[in-house]
Amino acid sequence: MDLDAIDNKSIARALKLVVINGICVEPTPNTFALNANAFVFLKGVAREFFQFMIDQTGPFYKLPEYFRTHQQEDLYDLKKSPYAWAVGLEGKDYYEAISSDPKKLHNFNFTMATSEAVTPILGMFPWASMKEQVEADPSRPFAVDIGGGRGQFLKAIQQEAPNGFGAKMILQDRPDVLASLTEDDIPGIEKMPYDFFTPQPVKSKFSSSRSPSIRLLLLC
Repeated sequence: MDLDAIDNKSIARALKLVVINGICVEPTPNTFALNANAFVFLKGVAREFFQFMIDQTGPFYKLPEYFRTHQQEDLYDLKKSPYAWAVGLEGKDYYEAISSDPKKLHNFNFTMATSEAVTPILGMFPWASMKEQVEADPSRPFAVDIGGGRGQFLKAIQQEAPNGFGAKMILQDRPDVLASLTEDDIPGIEKMPYDFFTPQPVKSKFSSSRSPSIRLLLLC
């Protein structure tokens, strides 16, 4: 962006909004400086989140042009998403577009994992209460996390269900996401590449007199 071509008053107006939110200061009229809060966005969790939001915000600004150049039905075509079009990758779906740039993929995965880390996973379901049922037939999967990123939900569940009570705990996501994980990252968890727009490959085999031990976690 050519900052010289932009009216300084426009830049100052935008920065005043940042000042109001406490992220920088205005020591003298129309002069702006970073404060301690601003430096939070230069490192750690906030940096990846901030970069991810910047990447996601850009395509929103291009929506008027997208609507002028596309048909209504294009919104339902996974290969014609506004995001992929905005970043010059129309023909790929949203996740393929994100994955095309290692930095964007990292920021996406990091932000999702960080956001979900503060979600109260334990307490939503009595995982420990499944122990007897699961141990009675450990051949059936215990839990499948669909679109589970870096396995943070399954790892949390392991606190109440160590080693899945002997049954499989399966993490499903895109192949490129799973490739970034080692066995040490997700101990006791099986990786399974999966596209959630296709039929679910994991089935729970059980008789009509027993309930399945599998619990599908739709976390995408």
